[in-house]
Amino acid sequence: MNKRIIKILEISCSGLVGVFLSLGYQHFIAPSPEITVIINGKEVSLTESELQKQLNSTQNQLDIATEQLNEWKTKAENLPEIKYSNLNLNVNGELLNNYENGIININGKNYILFNSLNEIVKDEINLQNDTLSIGNSKEKIINLMEVCPPYDTSDENSYNTDSFKMEGEFYNGFSIKSGYYSESYVLVNLKNNFSNVEFDFGHVDETQNSECTLNIYVDEKIIKTIERKPDAPILHVDIPLNYAGHLKIGISGYNVEYGFGNIKLKY
Repeated sequence: MNKRIIKILEISCSGLVGVFLSLGYQHFIAPSPEITVIINGKEVSLTESELQKQLNSTQNQLDIATEQLNEWKTKAENLPEIKYSNLNLNVNGELLNNYENGIININGKNYILFNSLNEIVKDEINLQNDTLSIGNSKEKIINLMEVCPPYDTSDENSYNTDSFKMEGEFYNGFSIKSGYYSESYVLVNLKNNFSNVEFDFGHVDETQNSECTLNIYVDEKIIKTIERKPDAPILHVDIPLNYAGHLKIGISGYNVEYGFGNIKLKY
């Protein structure tokens, strides 16, 4: 009797062990079954774990795309309302030009075509580094003798435009010779165009060795006085004009002659 019971238990146990071994094999040892899916129009066989990774990756891409789409929608909702219309340019009753789409209305405010400004102000217009400049650039430097040489002088014999020497070097510009302690001068019409004038100032070689007084007048006001000896080195002078209309340069001394070389005007 005892032997029969033991035999039954052995058979039963061996069956249970088989079941556990079969389940363990399926879940832990046997390879996962492959699943065929279509990716980019092609059939691809993936295991369950590979398919899950692919799904996770696809979901991440969808999340990123959704976030970008929401950003674009927000930007689109905040875009300005822009309308274009034609511009007819009329200055002092004269029709100068017409521009297609010359007026831009942005959120209710009108903006005029940049090109039309040249015809309105009749002056040079430049747009650089977010700065609109009307008229000549302040950085531009020109020779005074080329654009507005002196138009008058106290005495034609006191004003000389020939090249002259200072400290042994030739200079171009002009020189002024004073009378006997009386002031000789030249007059320049600036036309309110310039911010500064600069020049090299000194005694003209091989002339009367006497000191002088230089007076600079801007719009009839003295803004600079310089006392100079004949043996002093050449002095570079920079005078603010502040877009004045008139310049007067005067020299006084005992029959002296002093030169003004490299005379430059700054816009």
